[in-house]
Amino acid sequence: MNKASTWIGFIVVLAFIGYVVYSSMANVDISCEVCIEYNGQSDCRTAAAPTREAAIEAAQNTACGIVGRGSMNDAIACGRVVPTSAMCVQQ
Repeated sequence: MNKASTWIGFIVVLAFIGYVVYSSMANVDISCEVCIEYNGQSDCRTAAAPTREAAIEAAQNTACGIVGRGSMNDAIACGRVVPTSAMCVQQ
């Protein structure tokens, strides 16, 4: 392989990585911190998403994974609990 094709390949790979990073971050508009209480335990987690509803859901699912102690049934039931608080900010 000559130097020119090596540089072209390197530039193509960098451009692709830049596109992936940009496209994954471009749609994040809202960041929310959600606190939940389930089975006597509480936890607060933060998530970001394009919409407020999606950010709240993602943060609650993350918190429920912690207080659900790894049990799928508890995590699902916890996901149905109304959060004790949800604070969102526009990014």
